[in-house]
Amino acid sequence: MFSMMTRPLATPANRTLFPWLALCAGLSFACNDKDTTLDTGEGDGTEEGESSTVDAVWDDLSLESSVTLAGGFASGAGFYAIGEDGEVYVRSEGEWRQEGVNSEEPLNGIWGLRTSDTNYAMAVGDGGSVARLDEVGWSTAQELNTANMEAVTSIDGTTYIAVGWGGAYIYEDGVWNFQNMDGNPQFNDVWSDGTTTVAVGQDGLIATANATGSWSLENLPSRVSLYGVSGTGGNDLWVVGENGTVLHNVGEGWGPIDIGTSTTLWSVLSLSSEATYIVGNSGTAVRHDGSDVTALPTGVDNNLYDITASQGGVVWAVGNRGATLRLKGDN
Repeated sequence: MFSMMTRPLATPANRTLFPWLALCAGLSFACNDKDTTLDTGEGDGTEEGESSTVDAVWDDLSLESSVTLAGGFASGAGFYAIGEDGEVYVRSEGEWRQEGVNSEEPLNGIWGLRTSDTNYAMAVGDGGSVARLDEVGWSTAQELNTANMEAVTSIDGTTYIAVGWGGAYIYEDGVWNFQNMDGNPQFNDVWSDGTTTVAVGQDGLIATANATGSWSLENLPSRVSLYGVSGTGGNDLWVVGENGTVLHNVGEGWGPIDIGTSTTLWSVLSLSSEATYIVGNSGTAVRHDGSDVTALPTGVDNNLYDITASQGGVVWAVGNRGATLRLKGDN
């Protein structure tokens, strides 16, 4: 989930609240003494990073295309990736195929779960576009006004939260409802476990929602753009962004984590208190185990825009120029 250019803003018309979301984490800063520094690659993805040429711990399963892959999800039916060309690509049984979505707008964020008897998937993109997967297949429509949407998440495949450069929407009972907030927030990512929700965006923006559905917006003093958020619960939250920004919140406020790079970090995935993965520009990939930071050499210099995992814990990352990586076991 990412923004590569300034996006136009829109003011959605449907304004209702989402009552079941809540967040307990504060927004004060706290120091963290568990960090260790790490040399990782920097740059814009056109030059090779320092960390990515030797002893790669990822399988390179990249799509043979120059298309930028903005996000993905892994399921029992394969790995699904969304492209800037409005297409969904699936890797299954060692091969890639196109799903024939053919959205007229770039797709920026996706959430899904697909097994032999379950089909849930929703992707969001520019111009309020939404692509859905159900028992019949994929369909596309402009559902979110004209806002450019960057990310979507869900807990159960029936209620969704979508965010972008037009604010946030909640999908319940077949209807998208715009979330009323002060100003015109510009979001890049969202995470929720059903009771705890965090959305992050431009100018150091971190938004939370209380039990009544009222959103609270804060901006970090640094005003750095934030691109990724993940967690295992309200007392274990991670945020990443530009200038190598990594923040961790264990219920006592946001504390900076130094991973030894100033490159832009696009996505974070927290699977447990001992396994948090971060990816960014020039093939940067690291793991934080709760105490130490470990480099995960990718062997590529592509910018990596999203990191995700299957229900079985297999970790995947995608990025520009068709980059698709699968983390090898024991990493």
